[in-house]
Amino acid sequence: MGARKKTAATFDPFDLSAGENNEFCTGTTEARHFTEYGQRNDSTGLTGTRVNSDIHALLNLMYHVARHNPGRAKHWWIRVGTKDSDNAPTVVGNVAGSLHGLGDDVNSLMYWDQGHGSNTDAADFITGVGRVTGRRR
Repeated sequence: MGARKKTAATFDPFDLSAGENNEFCTGTTEARHFTEYGQRNDSTGLTGTRVNSDIHALLNLMYHVARHNPGRAKHWWIRVGTKDSDNAPTVVGNVAGSLHGLGDDVNSLMYWDQGHGSNTDAADFITGVGRVTGRRR
């Protein structure tokens, strides 16, 4: 495993310093908490900076997978490097396992000793797209 970039309170740090705190901003608010835990332990002195609890669920793939949406994609190509410092391999395993459990076509792989954004089998991805779509060169 690669060293992790973030520690506990990873995505909603008490000082609103993570990029994720800015994902739910408005024109007049630079950063906001999106968890009760982050808001309760806020170290900025700001008040009322938490987004509605249903908003952050929109970014959580597992939130959508759990709803068994019949219109979802049925073919998945999921990759992660074992040295990825931005994501844990367990996240990929949970997503892949959940989608497989729904009967979806899931092709998941962990690149050994690779970091975030690694892509060592791009040609296989293109072949897989051709298989799914029926389009081949």
